[in-house]
Amino acid sequence: MEKGDDEATLAKELREDEKRVVRKLDLCVLPVVMVLYIVAFLDRVNIANVAISDFKRDLGLEDEEFNVILSVFYVSYIVLELPMTMAVRRYGPRLVLPTMAVLWSIVTLFTGFVTGYASMLAMRLLLGATEAGIFPGLNYYISTLYKRGEISKRICMLFVSIALSGAFGGLLAYAVFKMDGVGGKTGWRWLFIIEGLMSLVAGLLSYALLPNAAHTAYFLTEDEKCIAKDRLETNIVEEDAAGKGTKEALASPLTWISGLVQLGANTFLFGFSLFLPTIVNGMGYKNTQVQYLIIPIYLLGATTYFLAASLADRFPKKTLYMILLASVLILIGYIILLTDHRPPVKYMATFLLSAGGYIVPGLNITWLCSIDSPRYKRAVAIGLNQTLGNIGGVIAGQIYRDQDSPDYIIGHAVSLASLLFAASLISLIILLRKSNLI
Repeated sequence: MEKGDDEATLAKELREDEKRVVRKLDLCVLPVVMVLYIVAFLDRVNIANVAISDFKRDLGLEDEEFNVILSVFYVSYIVLELPMTMAVRRYGPRLVLPTMAVLWSIVTLFTGFVTGYASMLAMRLLLGATEAGIFPGLNYYISTLYKRGEISKRICMLFVSIALSGAFGGLLAYAVFKMDGVGGKTGWRWLFIIEGLMSLVAGLLSYALLPNAAHTAYFLTEDEKCIAKDRLETNIVEEDAAGKGTKEALASPLTWISGLVQLGANTFLFGFSLFLPTIVNGMGYKNTQVQYLIIPIYLLGATTYFLAASLADRFPKKTLYMILLASVLILIGYIILLTDHRPPVKYMATFLLSAGGYIVPGLNITWLCSIDSPRYKRAVAIGLNQTLGNIGGVIAGQIYRDQDSPDYIIGHAVSLASLLFAASLISLIILLRKSNLI
């Protein structure tokens, strides 16, 4: 009896020690990861905020040229995304992730000094190249710090970061545009410069703040480092070689289906992120109003995604069904935008898009990360998922055109079709798994 009591006491103490390690990871690593992705997405989509300023006029951009500038970011991003994801695995997140942040911050800063279409095109290509791998890299990084059952809620913070960056970006743009004329520079130029400096500070600090692995974290005691290492042994199905892991990932149907889901989901999410200010502006609201009207839309997206990810952590077998439920919200939102012409009603419809828009791609990637697999296979699967997914960014940059203002029927219709494509594939995965075919 005493032996049983001793074993129960030791098990309880171990669980408490493990919880303490997880809390420290949450407090010391997750905020840094979130800040990195907030500034990354700010630098990526700040062009959405400047689109309703004098940006196009100052650079002499034609409508088609602006759309090309939006899409070209994803060309270099897609080409380098998988190699950069593997670089995180090979050279360590503490070196690769902060270096990417420093590089893209310099590009963003110098974007404030562009003089025309050619220079802006070059900056967007460079931004895509320097940001390539940040999202799958952070996904992979998180998946190496936590147990599979803990991953969903932590990766959810990346999608919360996307929504928060939209809210903060709107607020920042509203404030910075008041600097118009300061130092002889327009407000949109100051926005690029200030956001570039913010990213530079975040990147430099992250060199010191990000540990390469949980068991080498500077904020853990020696005993906690041992616990951190031991608790993750169940995460490692097999420490695979790079070549073997790559082949297994490419041969897995789930990798490709999940990637195609991400393509459909990102088409409407990136269209939403890149053009939300333009869409709201088309409803008849003034430029200055738009920047603060979009803030609550993004905040709702952050809230609903966090709640969905928390439920996915608690009920992992229901994750795919949550994606389908979120798809229904988005479907209703696009139907309203396509059929109703009243500005207040259309504005409320954007809340439905935000409420479900982050859940579909977010839970798709967290579900993929939580599947039992060796580390190299998981890294390749995540990279391929995001490579396919970011093709949606190329598409999204072309579907909302000025000549379709103010209703943007084509853009909404393409976004709706991409949503239905993603939801259909999620339904296919559910059916295949029920039939034990995958």
